[in-house]
Amino acid sequence: MSKFGVCEAIAVPLLVLGYCHFPERSCYTRWKDSAGEKIAEPFSSCSHKFASRTVGRYELAAIGGAVYAVGETENRQAAGFPCMTGVACLPIWSRPKIWRHKHFTKLDGPVDLDRMRPFLDGWILSDGSAVFIRLRRVADQTPPVNATRLRQLLPGYVTDGRWVLYEHHVLAGADPATLRSDIPVAISRTDGGHPPEITVVRDRHAVFHEYARIDGADAATFTVVNYHFDDLPLGTGLSGGGWYGVDKRGAWHLSLGNDVVNLDKQQHRALRADVERALAARHRLDGS
Repeated sequence: MSKFGVCEAIAVPLLVLGYCHFPERSCYTRWKDSAGEKIAEPFSSCSHKFASRTVGRYELAAIGGAVYAVGETENRQAAGFPCMTGVACLPIWSRPKIWRHKHFTKLDGPVDLDRMRPFLDGWILSDGSAVFIRLRRVADQTPPVNATRLRQLLPGYVTDGRWVLYEHHVLAGADPATLRSDIPVAISRTDGGHPPEITVVRDRHAVFHEYARIDGADAATFTVVNYHFDDLPLGTGLSGGGWYGVDKRGAWHLSLGNDVVNLDKQQHRALRADVERALAARHRLDGS
């Protein structure tokens, strides 16, 4: 055999072996705004390197005149015969694979990246002018939110002593000195399951579902109850399941965006009586 033939006999298996063991690489990108909506990719970003800096829990970079939170994840698949769940392995050898996923979240501007600092738990950022909570910009207030004074008030709520925030939303008119989460909550029946959690708080003069003020609600007598769709109390006029808020004067369907429930006096009395029953049943259960 010629020298060329010997080299070919050695090289071909090595090339095949190398091909089978060198990973196949793929790159994917996702560009979105702070609300999670897809935005156009300004350029092909897989091949670009961005100078970023760590601020709190985020990596931030200036890209094309805007500031982005950048992140990258990587998934790997070893070489071999790939198997699908519930299906036999494919009888075809597969090279190792590496998938890179690059994520870019654009912060609502303007943003001074050089002055950006973390506060509280690192999910809150501020450049001295704008405040961002989980990358969402807090609407400008007068006087402005003071990021240096932010503290945890209740689970999900922070305050600088003047303003109360739920995520990036400002609770209109909320009093941080009296805001509390002691509203009575009852569950009529769940058929063995559990309804989704609800966040309702009150201060001395108002009730809030997450960040939305429930217009007209009486903070002193407000209660919350969840009804299964096929276990609505008779005589109340309710037409759907979910979370309801009830006070001495009215009722609101909290699962439908705090919609007012139009009840006559007799229906309202029947609803309040059933809520009291549900609360008593819960107290008995909790005390047993």
